[in-house]
Amino acid sequence: MTLYCDPKAPDRAAIIQAFRECSAANQPGWVAEELDNPRESGAIYKGNFLNTFQTGEVHVATVKACFLALIDELEAFRSRYSKLQWTPVESSEEEEKLWRKV
Repeated sequence: MTLYCDPKAPDRAAIIQAFRECSAANQPGWVAEELDNPRESGAIYKGNFLNTFQTGEVHVATVKACFLALIDELEAFRSRYSKLQWTPVESSEEEEKLWRKV
């Protein structure tokens, strides 16, 4: 799971601070990227490679449990930082064209 912060987000400083707090010792496993570069989309992420689940007999249940745990962590993060904007900001027509090409 990855959470991104648009470089143009109006409350970028608060979002990046929340990402820093989450990726610190209080939330093991979360990795931060590009938090210090204001021109990039800062992000935090956490996850596992799918091949790590293939060794167990009940790998589907293990993957499901991992995703559910990530969702629980996301809900806790969202609750802790409820004042942050949790809906996408409208994108410009130019940005929409870029996304359609992907």
